Amino acid sequence: MEEFPTEQNREPDTYEIKEEKTSYSFYEKKQPIIEEKKIKINIDQKRDIAIIGMSGRFPDAQDVSQFWENIKTKKDSVKEVPERKWALDSYYSKHKETLGKSYSKWMANIDDEDKFDASFFNISPTEAERMDPQQRLFLEESWKAIEDAGYANNNLSNYTCGAFVGVTTGDYYKCFETESLDGHFLTGNASSILAGRVAYFLDLKGPTMTIDTACSGSLVAIHQACQSINTKECDMAIAGGVYVLNTEQFHVMTSK
Repeated sequence: MEEFPTEQNREPDTYEIKEEKTSYSFYEKKQPIIEEKKIKINIDQKRDIAIIGMSGRFPDAQDVSQFWENIKTKKDSVKEVPERKWALDSYYSKHKETLGKSYSKWMANIDDEDKFDASFFNISPTEAERMDPQQRLFLEESWKAIEDAGYANNNLSNYTCGAFVGVTTGDYYKCFETESLDGHFLTGNASSILAGRVAYFLDLKGPTMTIDTACSGSLVAIHQACQSINTKECDMAIAGGVYVLNTEQFHVMTSK
């Protein structure tokens, strides 16, 4: 999601700051005398914020329009865990006490999260393979949000544009053998890298922040983007969140 301030209906806030000056009287046993002077400072800090572009991928929805349509029609996108994720026969048991297994076999999953146009983002196939799908998806949807807003990526370098991402450390690297791990796995799976990766590819000049507050990550990211615009740290911002499960481990842990 991209946020941008408008110049209409801007009203300056007035803040009252108390300035204190302390002096001492030697005729009153050095008791401090407080002289107060009130200074009014106008701070033009109240700014309207408009959502000018939006993009997203959701279970059973390749874009935001399909997502809203699913909500309108009350479509249930929770299904059995697909075989391409993990084998239910190996990790499902209706008895929650069973070690190493989950008593849930349901999830709402995104289709084709393993698909990625690496060359478009100037990323080598080797590095792309080692990137957590969370990074791939957010890169793709950030680009689509910019397109939806009517910008080309080189236009953003003319603004102070920030990037705020709600994301937690994923489990994608656990799909690989230890012997195959290399530096690309580090940059491709560390959640702290994601906001910087977006900023680097889009040549953004504003603040970047990766935020992990669990389920509220996306909301907090958008809040921080708005705060950054209001305090004039940036003129616009890309903000949102991403979460993708790749292994059975989270299901197992939350079943205990």
